[in-house]
Amino acid sequence: MITVHFTDGLGNQMFQYAIARHLAKRTFARVFADLYYYKGAARQFELDKLNVKIHLFKPRSIRYRALKRFFKPVNYRVDADVPLNIDVFNIKNRNVHIWSFWINYLYFNDIRNILLKEFQPRKKFIDAENKKLVKEMQTCNSVSIHIRRGDYSTHELLYILNDEYYDNAVKYISQHIENPQFYVFSDDIEYANEKYCDKNFKIININRGSNSFLDLYLMSNCKHNIIANSTFSWWAAYLNQNKNKIVIRPQRWMKSDEQNFAIMPNDWI
Repeated sequence: MITVHFTDGLGNQMFQYAIARHLAKRTFARVFADLYYYKGAARQFELDKLNVKIHLFKPRSIRYRALKRFFKPVNYRVDADVPLNIDVFNIKNRNVHIWSFWINYLYFNDIRNILLKEFQPRKKFIDAENKKLVKEMQTCNSVSIHIRRGDYSTHELLYILNDEYYDNAVKYISQHIENPQFYVFSDDIEYANEKYCDKNFKIININRGSNSFLDLYLMSNCKHNIIANSTFSWWAAYLNQNKNKIVIRPQRWMKSDEQNFAIMPNDWI
């Protein structure tokens, strides 16, 4: 069995699942979730809202401990300063415990078609308002803009992208796309309303709290994407199936140049 010690928010959970799903497909194993991190954590495990193939255990349950003791998995983790751990491509053991984030699309790009299907919300979570927005996005030159502020103001590694980044991104899109319609997603709606009050910008504020994950779904259905230095909008762009999409991303992902390990697809600008 491929067991994943899941941590952090949805974007990082998706990276952790993706490497596990790759290993599971290659070794004909099943993916199990170790949810101990979320026992009393501020973050929530949200992958179960998507169509993923995963077996859930209660944190350190008797059944979990028994299976772990019986199968005796080998631990694999990747250090933050390692862009790509090539050892993972040689794993043949079906009993593996995955730790850390594995933020590199090269770990799972060969199963992108599988992830495109599994990283969709379960139908019961998609309400009429979100369905209506998706149809609207498909009938125009839709462009998502993701602005991550909130917790980034005090984050020791990540930083808030400045207005210059977004202004340049909007300018680039406007020069290459006819009549773009921008859809703005942010955890700081007050800021978004103040900055983007033009008719070409539509502030999206329908998914709050436990439904916030649907913003990723909406962004992925836009034809083009302007992402933040956030795994949340990274996945939205990666799941965007428009063959002619333009994806604009920050040149620097983190405060320190040495920690810019989130490898981007070559065609992202």
